[in-house]
Amino acid sequence: MDTEKEQMQNMDEIYKITSTERTQLLEKELAVQLSELKSEIEEQELLQGTAHRAYSSVKIPKDISYFRRERELALKKTLQVAEPKPLVIQADVLQRELESCLRREYSPENLPLLLLQYYTERITQLAQCKYLHMVRWKRFCQQSKTMEQLHPLYKKRVGYIMQEYSDAVQRAERLSIARENFLMGKKNPPNIVMLEDVTIYTRWLVCHLHSFRTVHHYLQALQYLPISNMLSPADNQDPEAGQENDKVCVNDMDPNIQGPASFGLVDTSISGPMRTDADFILPQHTTETGELKPQLRLLLSHFHIPYDLQELRNSAKEMELFSMVFQKFQSIFTEQQRMQMFPDYEAGTAKAENLSGPPIALKKRANWISFIKIKPKCDPWQKKMLTKLKERRRIDVLMQLQAKFLKISNPKRVMQVLQDHAAKIIMLSPHHPSFMSSQSSLQCNYDQIWENIYSNVNLYQNANMKENDLSVEQNENVLTRISLSQCADGPLKQKKETGYNYAMALQVLGLDDEAELSDGNPVSMKGAYLSFLCLRHLRIRSLQRTCLGIMNYFRSVERTLTINTSGLTLVSGKLVPTMEDSSWVNVTQGGLGTSQGLGAHHYVHGTSAEHKVHSVQFMEFSEVEYEDYYYSTEDGSIHTQDQQGVHIMYDEALRDLEELEAELLLVASHYIEKEKGLKEGSKSKSGQDWRWTHAGVDRFAVLYDIWTWEAALLENKRQLLDSYFEAYQHTLDPEERFALAQAMTDIMHRRPKFDLGHPYFIKAYQDECTCLRLHLQLIKGFLNHQMERQREYLQRLWRDDHPDDRKKFGLPLNIICKQLISINNSCPDLKNIYLLEFHPSLGLAGLVPKALEHLFSEACHTCRPTSPSGLASLERHILQLALNLWLAPTKPENWYSEQLQKDLFSARVMGDPFLVEETGLLALTSATDEGQKQGQHPHMLLLETFSKLLELLTLHHRLIAMSLESAHLARHYKELAEEMGFEEFHLYLRPVHFEFASPRDKVDQPPPAFITSLLEHSGQLDRYSPTTLALAISEVDDNQVGKFSFYTKEAILKLLSQSGVENMQVTLACQAAQKNALMVAVQQASFYHRTVGCPADVKEVSAELKNHGRMSPTRRRNSRIVNDTESLLLSPTPKVPNNLTHSSERFQRTKRMKLENSRGML
Repeated sequence: MDTEKEQMQNMDEIYKITSTERTQLLEKELAVQLSELKSEIEEQELLQGTAHRAYSSVKIPKDISYFRRERELALKKTLQVAEPKPLVIQADVLQRELESCLRREYSPENLPLLLLQYYTERITQLAQCKYLHMVRWKRFCQQSKTMEQLHPLYKKRVGYIMQEYSDAVQRAERLSIARENFLMGKKNPPNIVMLEDVTIYTRWLVCHLHSFRTVHHYLQALQYLPISNMLSPADNQDPEAGQENDKVCVNDMDPNIQGPASFGLVDTSISGPMRTDADFILPQHTTETGELKPQLRLLLSHFHIPYDLQELRNSAKEMELFSMVFQKFQSIFTEQQRMQMFPDYEAGTAKAENLSGPPIALKKRANWISFIKIKPKCDPWQKKMLTKLKERRRIDVLMQLQAKFLKISNPKRVMQVLQDHAAKIIMLSPHHPSFMSSQSSLQCNYDQIWENIYSNVNLYQNANMKENDLSVEQNENVLTRISLSQCADGPLKQKKETGYNYAMALQVLGLDDEAELSDGNPVSMKGAYLSFLCLRHLRIRSLQRTCLGIMNYFRSVERTLTINTSGLTLVSGKLVPTMEDSSWVNVTQGGLGTSQGLGAHHYVHGTSAEHKVHSVQFMEFSEVEYEDYYYSTEDGSIHTQDQQGVHIMYDEALRDLEELEAELLLVASHYIEKEKGLKEGSKSKSGQDWRWTHAGVDRFAVLYDIWTWEAALLENKRQLLDSYFEAYQHTLDPEERFALAQAMTDIMHRRPKFDLGHPYFIKAYQDECTCLRLHLQLIKGFLNHQMERQREYLQRLWRDDHPDDRKKFGLPLNIICKQLISINNSCPDLKNIYLLEFHPSLGLAGLVPKALEHLFSEACHTCRPTSPSGLASLERHILQLALNLWLAPTKPENWYSEQLQKDLFSARVMGDPFLVEETGLLALTSATDEGQKQGQHPHMLLLETFSKLLELLTLHHRLIAMSLESAHLARHYKELAEEMGFEEFHLYLRPVHFEFASPRDKVDQPPPAFITSLLEHSGQLDRYSPTTLALAISEVDDNQVGKFSFYTKEAILKLLSQSGVENMQVTLACQAAQKNALMVAVQQASFYHRTVGCPADVKEVSAELKNHGRMSPTRRRNSRIVNDTESLLLSPTPKVPNNLTHSSERFQRTKRMKLENSRGML
């Protein structure tokens, strides 16, 4: 605000409004035209006898000075430019907070403007409410039976919304004169505000304050985690030293975290040999059946192939297994290929309908991309790391070939290549008899074996590749630039048989008994290994399709958010934005992206209500086109459908998959190259060069790992996104919807924090999935708890049926307990809701990611992680703390006395809008009776009475919030004091009253600098330690000012009739001063705790506190230590510390100095 005032003052010095001759001339012409128009309208009204009615839609024009003032505000707003955020000084913030306690928020002067702002915003909220009702009705009421039962209730609900909407428009129109008077510097007439204006607003304010009470208290407790001892500096570990602890088992993913819609993503451990803590490295080739059994079991279960691996004892049983796999391979492969065909949406509808089987997706252009206004928050360090990898262009050639091999569309050729792969692996296996004899000849040709298999040009002919694969065309020239042997075993043979013949298949693959006897083909002995290769190949393809489906779902959600944010509508087949760009313009100007109230709009030729009505013109129509898409889960993928039920695949999703594949290849190639770097130059005992050993890395296993974990990551992101998306579909406030949209956009663009110093990338995925699951558990708990509390609250509000709907305006909508539905696509743990059940307070969920972001930044400043893995571990730790705080919440109101809990924290009256309204009407009646005797205007009494009532509501809410904050801080203060050796009464230190003080003989010594220096002198200090907390006002005046109650209507009337508002302001100011003093004291002590000079001291103290807990009574503080510390502070040169003093004792002494410095404020 100060910056804006300075900018406006600077503009006044540079440019004066209406200072040029041309502007003055135009103003004179406009004044003449306005005068003529006004005269004509008045004459027509007199002639037709309509002096008290509007003659036409053209209102009486405003004065020329009004338009000059509007133009001045518009110019000042336009000349504002984005600037760096101002430096926030905590002392200034605390001072402003203290001043706000003594300044009234509601007064007879500003109440009309506040009511105008409320009803103007209410117009938009009610329009959004009707739109959400129509959208939900069109989505879930497709059956005629459901429509017959619920349609009367639905029409009644929509009619009630439109009735309140019309009422809000009329009130906003009437109150618009308050804004004009404010701009012109005039006073408002007394009759501008009616009784119903304030009663509706009062009901809304009571319900609004009650709705976010829980989340507000949780965020209060959450913000003080950084100054508690939960964030230990020991969490920051060196990446090299912490690698041993970072090596966790790949199997540690909890299968239960994904629920029934997990798409089978729990098999995140299939990659070469089963991982252990000691083998957390790149996967190596293996052909042993015993090592393959756990992986085969998961693959067979995924593809529903019934086979008992306990019977897999010999080669005959392995061939039996392979025969079953071979029968399934072609059908599964063909279906996968079919699901990867994406005809054009415009021309492919008829083609898609003629195809048998499940419907295929049609490729559709994402035409909303240019209207996206919400930009994601990305990790700059990960972006820098990925940019460096792209600049290096170091992609492992073998893995690139095998990734291209996954796109071959001919199953027979795939089977032939997998056979060659298996044969080469078996021949080169250390357990094979021919391995030792051929080892010396293969040392230099190991890499070329795979190149000869996968770089065969016959594999990558157009007939074998996907028709609509965009990446194939781009990478077509990659193979031509690779200097490899193009054909190792000659061209692949074409088979004429179209049906399945088991004997012919064995002959083709060289697996029949005769071939084994004739040429000793080793593949026939390893049917289990070949089965594993085939199933793994199919699984990688299905994982890629799963990732594509989820990314397409993200694009569909992005489309919904863009339509709602920009107000996109179709005009002549083109999307056109219809909503004002207040949020986006505010972002570009360096703001937060939210609207700025009435001051952000310039109503030159109309009122603010007319502007809002114009922006929600769709309210005039009975139906609205359902802009959101439908989603279904089938065959391990999520499918997006449009309004006609056609499956959609956006072209941007295909590009996203290409970019993701390129990124994954870069990351995986780095780890393979890193592994090569570790092994290059190493030699065997015989002196032979083992540089070729890096080719033993199983590239298919690497691809399987990275796609498996990428699919798991996307699924976890989708579940978290759906939780926020459900809250988004309840929210009415534009600012809250914008915050939720920002949170969802950030989730969609989250990426793992890859640590290039680690031996493998799985740890980064594990950490990211763990963070997403913790975040999901937190937000699910919040949404479920909020819905449960709101249901109970609404049942109390709507227990009595009011015949007049106007008596219910301002209240949340009632719940009609008919037809349970689930609007969440992936989180069954969330509560089901009724069709006509809406909870706008769920929009407060947008505050949770902001609080977590602030908490994480504070933790980074405290712990200073030096590696991406350390950053991920810190984030996981923060989320775990936040979740624990939610699951086991503290109730600081219980730390106060029972009487205070009843007088202050009880919501018996202040949480009931009808009782508050009744109290206000009783106070108004009493004030009117007294005012008539004194000749006061009734409307002025109305403004004064309800201004006091609204002020009491606000003061009550703020006093509860500050009291709870003081309770949290008092607990932290006691913990730090006990850690330093102080007893509990340190928080309540105060001198003995003069009446009870004992006389002293010698008073010539100066008083001590700290009150804690007198702890040993019991005669000078009152060692008071109460059993419950008390408000700060009790230390000043506990009989008059500090005596209040909100428990009954009579007590509230007493506060309204007398100087209760002023007393409550003083009470709030005292509580703010106590809260701020506690906060500064705890901050200083905790700041030194985490920024102590010597890291060894921090580790030593942390270890001591961890091992021994609190200090023993023998090490409690004594007067000698305090006196030494005091003299150290007061002496001109610091004394040399005692060498015999332990470092931890020095640490505690210095912390005591900090706490004593802060204690002086109390």
